[in-house]
Formats: sequence, structure tokens, C-alpha cells
Amino acid sequence: MSIQRRPLSRLESLPQELQTEIISRVAKSSRRDVRNLMEASPRMAKAAAQPPVYKNINLRPLTVHPRASLTK
Repeated sequence: MSIQRRPLSRLESLPQELQTEIISRVAKSSRRDVRNLMEASPRMAKAAAQPPVYKNINLRPLTVHPRASLTK
């Protein structure tokens, strides 16, 4: 049984540096999109697992409002 490989998308065929730049810009607005991208393609997951992506990922929705911890 042979494994059939699908053709690369235009995004996947770009150099990894450009992929990382694009993904880091997406990361500024949507963690979910980055996660989905990483699950969809091992090649894109490798490009997404770079410091520029982690630096730009939007963590704002995960932060806790400081005053909220003071109220019961």
C-alpha cells in the first residue's frame, strides 16, 4: 500500500521564512487560526513553531483582568 501525497498549497510552497512571517501576522489576531494551521499541515506546523510566531501570538483573551480577582 503506497501513501499518496497531496500537492503543496501555494502557502506551503513558500520559503519557511515567509511562511513564518505570514503566520506571525495571523497570530496577532487569532490563536485559533494558528492552531488549526498547525493541525492541518506538518510543514506549516514547523513554520509556526518559530520564535517570531510566539512573540506575536495574541494572548489578550487569556489574560485575567486584575480587578476581577478582587471581587467575590
